[in-house]
Amino acid sequence: SSPKEIASQSPPGPHMSSPTSPKPFTTKPKAADGGSAHAPSTRHTTAPKALSSYQWQQLCLLDDSVPALRGLCDHIARNVQSWAQIWRNSSAHSLELPASWTARCTLFCRMLIAKALSPALISPMAKAFVADSLGSACV
Repeated sequence: SSPKEIASQSPPGPHMSSPTSPKPFTTKPKAADGGSAHAPSTRHTTAPKALSSYQWQQLCLLDDSVPALRGLCDHIARNVQSWAQIWRNSSAHSLELPASWTARCTLFCRMLIAKALSPALISPMAKAFVADSLGSACV
């Protein structure tokens, strides 16, 4: 066999392509409604001044993707003072969420909100989540 014949019989390397090689993933995944799964909806208002654009984007992603959190960004925008207690407090994991959000949200949803507001809140909330789900002996 000549080197040319061997090369044509061997599978393509990463530098070669073939009709059966998978194409590299170059597009963003699409959400069920056809929009990008990673970009928040444009229907949300501008971020409150007390929040960074990153925090607001994370909250809007939760609003768009978690059914139990629909309306979260609109509520935060209309009730900034109530929510400011949450994102300004280092023990926010133990605070009640404003209005009906405490009753509306599971502890896991509260963890998602806390992560969006301040990733430092995740550790105490994760402990509370494990204690609530599996019992305090597991913490």
